[in-house]
Amino acid sequence: MLILALDTSGKTASCALARDGELIAEVKQETNLSHSRTLLPLCEKMLKENELKLSDIDIFAATSGPGSFTGLRIGIAAVKGFALMGDKPCVAVPTLISAAFGTEGNGVICAAVRARPDEFYCAFFERAGGRLARLTYDEVMTTEQILAEAAQLEGRIRLCGEGSRELFDKAPEGMFAFTDVNQSAGATALAAFYMEQVSCHDINPVYMKDSQAERMKKEREAK
Repeated sequence: MLILALDTSGKTASCALARDGELIAEVKQETNLSHSRTLLPLCEKMLKENELKLSDIDIFAATSGPGSFTGLRIGIAAVKGFALMGDKPCVAVPTLISAAFGTEGNGVICAAVRARPDEFYCAFFERAGGRLARLTYDEVMTTEQILAEAAQLEGRIRLCGEGSRELFDKAPEGMFAFTDVNQSAGATALAAFYMEQVSCHDINPVYMKDSQAERMKKEREAK
């Protein structure tokens, strides 16, 4: 089973290939959110280097959110287009699962992605015997709320996800072990191997918060 995965949830665009649960290729480029110009060339480069075509792919996957609103739409749209050509199945991998899946070792993991100043998309997981299990749902949490949740858990918690450095710097010494692991297409491809497949028509981004345009509209309507 050959999976092609995309991650456009943050500042770095990436694509990856995995076969039967093993990563075989990954290409990354920091784009500062200009994914629309870089994503397709990255995919073309990776496929060419591995002597593959889109028609060889069995499953298409994307990091589905939360994260950059525009980035998520670009990644999901690309996966829909790729899958539609051959009526191939898709997998939507939550951003925080991607970050946690890429974090090695057993124990508790906190995946955190910056949402706004002093707000993070956050979830806690535990890995044991190679299996990743959820401890909490994805939530929008303040630093204070995350630290309170972490204080209830035993052991030093490994911290991952784009934006987790900011959280690490605010936490009490010894609470977290910083991993410098972010969500990525490679981890998304590996996670997708174990997750539910859907039609290309049914894969959609997950935002969790209103976009800036939606917030401004609500503010205008409230006046």
